[in-house]
Amino acid sequence: AFVLVALDDATAKFGADRGVHTYLRKVTARGGGTDNHATSGLKFRILKEFLTVGCSVLLSDVDIIYTDDPFRYLYRDTDVEGMSDGWDDATAYGDAAYTTPDPALAWLGPHTSVRVFARNSGLFYLQATHESLALMERMAHRMATESVWDQSAYSQELFKPSSPAHAGVGT
Repeated sequence: AFVLVALDDATAKFGADRGVHTYLRKVTARGGGTDNHATSGLKFRILKEFLTVGCSVLLSDVDIIYTDDPFRYLYRDTDVEGMSDGWDDATAYGDAAYTTPDPALAWLGPHTSVRVFARNSGLFYLQATHESLALMERMAHRMATESVWDQSAYSQELFKPSSPAHAGVGT
């Protein structure tokens, strides 16, 4: 079932008047902003609510248009399925042929690194798993406490590996 999450009364009324299942959830962005970046960062707080009760979620920003049932194209084999902002295979899936000519790493000999472009935080599917919930909790916290673009933070959390200095969420 599809649910429209409305952030204001006017949107809730618009959905309800058209017979759309609507959930009105009034939340305020950090600093009270109402621009698209401030509002976009609120989604992680709301997604936590759905994941907490065991609902998997397909998040879709308002600028997405479907011409077919998107659920037909999901594999559902991972915690998070999402869209890349890459424009070809190398930028969408990672370019492993990129050599890093870093003199400080000469002791490694010839080596490559992988370049991966941003994941799009406006279209993704979350399985209702502890790991997805941990990601949304981390993202909600970052949006509430940092001045960061939600898409940048989302990509950072998905790609940054765990280390002694950073505990990943396990997605």
